[in-house]
Amino acid sequence: MKILQVANFVSPKSGGLRTAIDALRNGYEEMGWSVYRLTPFPDPQQQLDVCGVGSVRVPTMHSYHVILQRRSVQAAIRDINPDVIELSDKSTLAWLPKWAKENGIPCCVISHERMDLTLRHAGVVSLPLRKLSQNWTSQIAEHASRIVCASQFAAVEFRDCNVDTEIIPLGINLDNIRPIASRKIGNSTIKVVMCTRLSEEKKPHVGIEAIRLLAQKRDVQLIIMGDGPSRRRLQKLASGLDVQFVGHVADRQRVLRELGSADVVLNLGPVETFGLVTLEALAAGTPVVVANSGASPELITPDCGRAVSTDAVSVARGIEEIVAMSNETTSANCRMRAGQFRWSTTVSRFAQLYQELTKTYENAS
Repeated sequence: MKILQVANFVSPKSGGLRTAIDALRNGYEEMGWSVYRLTPFPDPQQQLDVCGVGSVRVPTMHSYHVILQRRSVQAAIRDINPDVIELSDKSTLAWLPKWAKENGIPCCVISHERMDLTLRHAGVVSLPLRKLSQNWTSQIAEHASRIVCASQFAAVEFRDCNVDTEIIPLGINLDNIRPIASRKIGNSTIKVVMCTRLSEEKKPHVGIEAIRLLAQKRDVQLIIMGDGPSRRRLQKLASGLDVQFVGHVADRQRVLRELGSADVVLNLGPVETFGLVTLEALAAGTPVVVANSGASPELITPDCGRAVSTDAVSVARGIEEIVAMSNETTSANCRMRAGQFRWSTTVSRFAQLYQELTKTYENAS
């Protein structure tokens, strides 16, 4: 089987989308499949990454680039002649499913974001643009061979358009994540960690405001991993608090160590369609406080997390509840929940889907 992964908005070294497509590629390759990739940042160490297709930087999105050269993308696909295109972008590459259908290539669209909520949180709420979003979604669904969502939350915008989707949760390599020995919090400083892009839609400011409320009662420390356009404003907001901005952390093991050493991890993005940071924290044995909107509530249970409104009072209360309920079994409860979402299961379900798609196209030709 020859798979072509196509995606824009993939950061050079890390990020949720890169983590997801890397894990899928590794799984396919372990099955003996050939995996090509077309993204704005090809990896020179990956022999099957497509090089030479230019991209442009998105001015308001930090390090993100997008490929806009339609003819170059089409030429690359013809050269590769894949059995299946795995498309992880339904915005800037929304034209691709129709083109693939016209050229007899199965195209599976993985919906990594909710277009309707992205527009809403960007301040775009007018009726014509909401209608445009629905039309966009319907057009993609009409031509895609299959739509895959990682959560029930992610599938809502398609259901609103009466479009069927396949729900395949993403996963974690639990055996590669070792929890740090649990420690009793008691009267010691509460260590809270956020790993997020520092932008408005991820709600990092709410986490900082919650820490300010908690700091009035007891010692609390916040570690923020990540960077983004809001960093300078957030640093001012955190003035006088024990908040450390460590910036972008490329070392995955360091990220996991920070998540595992925390008493509580925050993931407050209200439009997350899966919540990989939530799952990684649970795998590291750390309970989480997440936004009650988004996919993260689908990942937690009462003994490993809290889903709360994204305001400072609610987040602070959620942290306090986690601290109060934490005991010697908390880490094991978190790990047990994370173990229900494994990459091996995710890859197996995608592989089965692609085998079905190729058989359908072969029978139709």
